[in-house]
Amino acid sequence: MLNPYLIQATTLLLTDITASCLISSVLIKIIFGNIIKYKDYYFIFILIYMATMIRPSSLIFIFIVFLLLFIRQLIFHQISYYKTIIAAITSLFVVLPQLYNNVIQFNHWTPLVHQNLYGFQSRLAATYLKYGTVNIPNESAQLIYSTPFKVDPSTTIFQLIFENPIAFLLVYFSHIFGVLDWGYIDTYIKDFYPISRIIGTIFLYNFWIFSFFGFFSYLKNGMKSDQKNFVIISTTIAFMGYLLFISTTVIESRFGYPLMFITIPFAGYGLCQYLKLFLKNTENRINTRKLLKLLSLYIIIMIIGFAFSFLLDNQTGRINWI
Repeated sequence: MLNPYLIQATTLLLTDITASCLISSVLIKIIFGNIIKYKDYYFIFILIYMATMIRPSSLIFIFIVFLLLFIRQLIFHQISYYKTIIAAITSLFVVLPQLYNNVIQFNHWTPLVHQNLYGFQSRLAATYLKYGTVNIPNESAQLIYSTPFKVDPSTTIFQLIFENPIAFLLVYFSHIFGVLDWGYIDTYIKDFYPISRIIGTIFLYNFWIFSFFGFFSYLKNGMKSDQKNFVIISTTIAFMGYLLFISTTVIESRFGYPLMFITIPFAGYGLCQYLKLFLKNTENRINTRKLLKLLSLYIIIMIIGFAFSFLLDNQTGRINWI
């Protein structure tokens, strides 16, 4: 009940949240765990395959896992390529039930969603800034976040790069913002009460502020070591790899959950460092100048975030903010 990450995720607990937990477990194992025995490799690949079966967008993390294992080998010389290949192949038994179902039911040899979901998503990504659905009887389900540019519905976001670069930049960066922003409302909202979502959005913006502040503080502070470098490299690759990939699809609020799980440790570290900046080490008094600078920056970030969020949600034409 007190988990703030479930403010707007309760209806999707068994998909996005579960997949995010599996992804986080895999990343923690790769970054901090011992990867020596076969069971360690099977732990990694079975869980990442399970996450992909639950949420197809987790497929990008399979490639990220291979890349992180390779980087770990370069830094620590602890990874066995032989065990990696054996575990990666034999762990594919996880996908067999879905593969069997797709072959028998649809004659389609794929363990992923039977339909070409990514192709469908990439086309919607070119024409929509965001995607929303409202569950209200006798109401139209769609909340239309359409781009101000005229785009052919058959155009994918990759084709948009060449056909209309300005439109691509607008759409793509709105998707990036949309991944990090819940908006005043959630996908699959039950009611048109946007004011009730402001508290959740304030919480989310604070989370991202402390997360990014914590990351750069961790990057700056402390002794350099191979372990610290690997933490920075691996979390950056996982975060940016998923963010840049998922932004090529039409965005729903829940798509950002894996990013939140990845950056949770930095949020805690950032909060600690943020509080330390207010105090002088010798006299233990509040540093007023630093406090005013940080509060000013904080207010600016919050205003910009809410302004962009408002502009996105205002595209629906169905939400009266006044």
